[in-house]
Amino acid sequence: MFNYPRGVLHRDIKPDRALAIFVSVTVVYPVLFVARAMVGLGTGKQ
Repeated sequence: MFNYPRGVLHRDIKPDRALAIFVSVTVVYPVLFVARAMVGLGTGKQ
């Protein structure tokens, strides 16, 4: 999924923190994308 070297990932970021970041990204990114799309449609139609 990510292109981080395994050594850097395990040394700098704990697995649970990496999982939390991954979950937050997978949840927040679609929400921001949908919100941006809705705003774009709203401003485009007006």
